[in-house]
Amino acid sequence: MAKGDDTDTGRGRLPRSGWAHMVVELHVNDLKASRSFWQDVLAFDTAFERPDEKFVYLEHPEGHQIMLYQRHGRFGSVSV
Repeated sequence: MAKGDDTDTGRGRLPRSGWAHMVVELHVNDLKASRSFWQDVLAFDTAFERPDEKFVYLEHPEGHQIMLYQRHGRFGSVSV
């Protein structure tokens, strides 16, 4: 990984195409199942993830980006 691509609480890299102007964040019931759908069916790749927070930032080769965040009973967002 290149310098600046990792943080204390997560692992990954910046999206290949840079940050999108708008990114949807979906709160899901099952992160593993949702991630499998977005990656296996829709061909998204992992750009960044925070396993302890059950958060993943996905990107598509065409530049689309989406955040998946497993519901935990309280509302909150994750900084990237």
